[in-house]
Amino acid sequence: MKLYFSPLACSLATRIALYEAGIDATFEQVTLTTKQTKGGGDYWGIAPKGQVPALDLGEGRVLTEGPAVLQYVADLRPEAGLAPAAGTYDRYLLQSWLNFVGTEIHKQVFAQMFNPASPPEAKEFAKAQFPKKTGVLEHRLASNDYLVGDRFTVADAYLAWALMMAGRIGLDLASTPALAAYAARILERPSVARALQDEAALLG
Repeated sequence: MKLYFSPLACSLATRIALYEAGIDATFEQVTLTTKQTKGGGDYWGIAPKGQVPALDLGEGRVLTEGPAVLQYVADLRPEAGLAPAAGTYDRYLLQSWLNFVGTEIHKQVFAQMFNPASPPEAKEFAKAQFPKKTGVLEHRLASNDYLVGDRFTVADAYLAWALMMAGRIGLDLASTPALAAYAARILERPSVARALQDEAALLG
């Protein structure tokens, strides 16, 4: 199994999940601006969408889209508890939070702020949406230690990446104390801290 990733991109969440579950995998870095892998391969030929993560499962099977990849990894090791059982309410709650992080934070906020083609007005608008999104998370985490149930899941892995990104660009969590406390705790989790350290080292 091989994870195609870009350092500190959203593929970090899959690395966290792999570490958390204790699943062996290899990792190949992708330069997203050129769509080249570190080994010199054409990433378009591996993942026609051109985005990370992509999880090569062998036998010509490559899985893309972060929420799908995260659930696949979780289901490889159900005993790790990274996703509730299929068909349960909590499994759909997991999918709900994966979609929230993916669409409301990742795409509506970060994708606009980091897109070099976005005009300044679009970047400022996206930045202004962040407190609205964190307000939803604050409401959830004020009475819950994690997004789903009483344990860390792949939804928390995805949110850990988002909160790391928020910190790197100076987005403030001061108005959301429960979320801020969650961020401090989750970013110190061994699997998260290890993934962050491994990928930050690649940036020099």
